[in-house]
Amino acid sequence: TVSINLKSSTYTGAINTNNKAKKVTLTLDKNSKIKLTGDTYVTSLSNADKTNGNIDLNGHKLYVNGKAI
Repeated sequence: TVSINLKSSTYTGAINTNNKAKKVTLTLDKNSKIKLTGDTYVTSLSNADKTNGNIDLNGHKLYVNGKAI
């Protein structure tokens, strides 16, 4: 179980790529950005940017509770 809370931050990488974690929560404020380097699986996403414009999928998928965004 992990909670990632980004505030005015940038993250490049992948999270829970094998989808084995019990619970992963990802929270982004409007000044944070993430760039994926692999498919990422989280159980919940809270993003202040409702358009998800601060998420660079970079050719990968972000799954939230089993559904790709």
